[in-house]
Amino acid sequence: MRIYPVALLIFIVASLSDYLDGYLARKLGMVTDVGKVLDQIADKVLITSTLIVLMDLNLVGMWYVLGIVLRDMIVNATRTMCAYKGVIISADKLGKSKTVSQIVVIVYILSVASIFKGYPGVFGIILIWISFLLTILSGLNYVISGFRILKGE
Repeated sequence: MRIYPVALLIFIVASLSDYLDGYLARKLGMVTDVGKVLDQIADKVLITSTLIVLMDLNLVGMWYVLGIVLRDMIVNATRTMCAYKGVIISADKLGKSKTVSQIVVIVYILSVASIFKGYPGVFGIILIWISFLLTILSGLNYVISGFRILKGE
């Protein structure tokens, strides 16, 4: 028996609970600096761990996973340096779009693996490339913002 349908369901529930948590925090005025940091860590753990498993199953390429991990390490280093200056860099729209695109890729790949028991195909590859480009662009955006903060602009 393939575990893809169960993994898909667990991933969707985890992603929706993450979204709901952020929505409720904003709606109820309970957004904190600690919450901003922990939410980003939770997103990275959920997405990265799932992508590592998909890579091990040969459903996504190593280049995609390593690109995401490297970007996240650079962004986290930038955020940490800014935090030492007392500035918390929150997720921006491009960063949120990146996260959504990665979730879409994972849901699509797990769906295709569940239904067709196969590789994501051309459409999946297009989704992966769109997600990868958003990942790189959002990373650059955070690094540029971080350098401005560190320079005192």
